[in-house]
Amino acid sequence: MTGAEVTAQRLDPAGTLGAHFLTIVLVVIAYLWAIAFSLLALSRGGETAPALGALMVLAIACALVVYASGEGHGVFTAGIHLMVHALVVASFLLASWSSWSTDDFSRDQWAPLSLGILMVAVAPYRPARELIAGGSASALVMGAVTFAHAVVARTTSPPLAVAVVAVIGVVALCYGAAMYSQRTVEALQRWHRRADVVAEALADEVRVGIARSVQQDRVTILNRDVVPFFGDLLGRETITDVDRARARYIATAIRSVMVADADRTWLEVVVQQAGRPGRALIAVDDPHFLASMMTTAQRTALRAHVVALAADRKVAEGFSIVLSRHGRLCVGTLTVPIVSADHALRTRYAPIHSVMRVAFDSVSIQTHPPDLIVRFTYEHS
Repeated sequence: MTGAEVTAQRLDPAGTLGAHFLTIVLVVIAYLWAIAFSLLALSRGGETAPALGALMVLAIACALVVYASGEGHGVFTAGIHLMVHALVVASFLLASWSSWSTDDFSRDQWAPLSLGILMVAVAPYRPARELIAGGSASALVMGAVTFAHAVVARTTSPPLAVAVVAVIGVVALCYGAAMYSQRTVEALQRWHRRADVVAEALADEVRVGIARSVQQDRVTILNRDVVPFFGDLLGRETITDVDRARARYIATAIRSVMVADADRTWLEVVVQQAGRPGRALIAVDDPHFLASMMTTAQRTALRAHVVALAADRKVAEGFSIVLSRHGRLCVGTLTVPIVSADHALRTRYAPIHSVMRVAFDSVSIQTHPPDLIVRFTYEHS
């Protein structure tokens, strides 16, 4: 993730998802503003067809913002942001056509302020530099059209002043949205840095406990298998072939245990800790150790999903996770046998799936009764 692409949505996907209601409110306000001023323009002699067309195009832009910022979508991309600007500018051109012949052309323009409100709604999803660039470009187009009308209509006010007044709203709101985006990102980055310091300190404490636990496990193995064997040998004067075979067996068993512990990935540790007594084990198939190539955000999202599924009584026993490599792309498949309705399970895990859509490159959720299959992809170095 490049610095230009750092957004509040990427740094805090769960928190940004919680702000979706505010996004919807802002979108509704932008559209109601457009409707009110369109009706005002029509009452002053504007043309009906292009005015309705402008509202329809704006409705598409508003719907796109609501959908792209919702839990069913992944990252709010730069392409979607650019499309919103293009649609609002198109609606502005249609609205300008509708009121071109009226005396109150510049006062009836609702698109600049509607676009500014939409950009405030988009602020958590796009970086500040992009919000400034998009807002400035759209303001230039709207200002040029307003300036051209002022020149043609020979307004009493200076054409440049008319154009500036017409677009000042979109400039102010877009720059304000950019400032909000930048400050939010900086606050989240500071929080991440503090959290990393605390996590590292806790990790040092945990490492001591883990080392002690591993040492205790090794001592237990030695006391259970090796010490009795050596005690038996010391009580006899000769070593037989049976003793040699038993020594090889014990050495192989101890070596296998140590190698298995060393080769375990964080995901295998998670599923082992998440499993409930009396239930089938959670199977992990990761022959290339691809779990270790996930980012912190990806590990957190997948861990949350695994732990939640393991504790869910509506999920049948024995779900599995398979990680495979396809070129530079890692593909994970989480297969979950379910005992409840698919819709209920999807609804219950919608917040986790939303976070996964942001953390991973792509996430797809499919149902092949009686299994729910979650596929996700990410790149590896």
